Amino acid sequence: MPLFQIYKTSNLFNVPRYLAQAFMLMLALMSGAFAQTAVPEFLRSSSSPPQPEARSWALLESETGWLIASKNEHDRVDPASITKLMTSYLAFEALSNGKVKSEDKVYISKQAWKAPGSRMFLDVDTSVSMGELIKGLIIQSGNDAALAIAEYLGGSVSGFANLMNDKAAELGMVNTHYMNASGLPTSNHYTTAYDTALLSRAIIQNFSDLYVLFSVREYTYNDIKQPNRNGLLWRDDSFDGLKTGHTKAAGYCLAGSALRGNTRFIGVVMGAQSKKAREQGVQALIEYGFSQYETVSVFEANTTVKTLDLFKGEHKTAALGSPQAISVLMPRGQAQALELSYELPEKLVAPLQIDDEIGQVNLSFKGNTIGFVPLMPLQNQALGPIWSQLLDAIKIKLF
Repeated sequence: MPLFQIYKTSNLFNVPRYLAQAFMLMLALMSGAFAQTAVPEFLRSSSSPPQPEARSWALLESETGWLIASKNEHDRVDPASITKLMTSYLAFEALSNGKVKSEDKVYISKQAWKAPGSRMFLDVDTSVSMGELIKGLIIQSGNDAALAIAEYLGGSVSGFANLMNDKAAELGMVNTHYMNASGLPTSNHYTTAYDTALLSRAIIQNFSDLYVLFSVREYTYNDIKQPNRNGLLWRDDSFDGLKTGHTKAAGYCLAGSALRGNTRFIGVVMGAQSKKAREQGVQALIEYGFSQYETVSVFEANTTVKTLDLFKGEHKTAALGSPQAISVLMPRGQAQALELSYELPEKLVAPLQIDDEIGQVNLSFKGNTIGFVPLMPLQNQALGPIWSQLLDAIKIKLF
């Protein structure tokens, strides 16, 4: 089970404490709620980030959603084929919820077949599996694949664009608006570096099993082999996504991500002057993230954090822990400054259920509060025999 980050909830949207469980403030792309959060000042690296030569850029830590560094991250820009990230998201969602299957056949219309620009070279009036179209969409950046998927899932390109915009709103992409599924230039079609990072994070977190498609380096369809346009996939095996884009209006764009150990960073560059510049920019951002920050494990899932005396129960003690593994993103080399304190009840009385919040662990760094972790029983605790309950009742009153 991957480690989850925990962090401060003040001045952000309200997350029910039970849902937060072992981490506070999952900036819940999964739940549809979102509030932008920069890395807390007291955890910020003192080293200045790189400055990619591009119109805008953003560096995001994937688990927390913390914005590590950015420039013009909310400026609206033409996304070009970065648009296909949302097309991929909706295709993944349809597969995951059973609306479609990978083997389902999709009719290739004349409109899809005629799509200009990058293509997977579909044949008109044929039927192609959804699985093949998704590979052509992601690996080959096929505009024809994007249109075919849009027509199948949305009934039409405009119908699918409505679905795209609904999902963007749900994910908190407040500066994004789609007009088509491919990213071909048109008016009122835009996104931002930050929204692109946000969408990338949602894909990684919500569809981890399908995300692997973004790391495939080449794909052959119709006897035509095409390479993935994301050159970072050949530079370092830790780079495993996501998507490139280019038009004259958009410039050269790239959303990239890399995972090393249990830490993942997402870098986005929009409006660079060349393929080389966009790749160098994203790589520099992500390397900065890994060089300046590390994920520090606090404790593992379902392991004993505290053991308390238990009154009126079958057992005399109860082990408390978290159902989730807990870790904290910190400046590299500062793990020793992480401090833990506990808030626990004076007397613990049965019965207890595993989802009861018994107390919490407070985490701080150099006197600054990072967050808290609710503690819960690692197993249900039933009432003991009547005579034992009576005896413990006396002990509770006396002591």
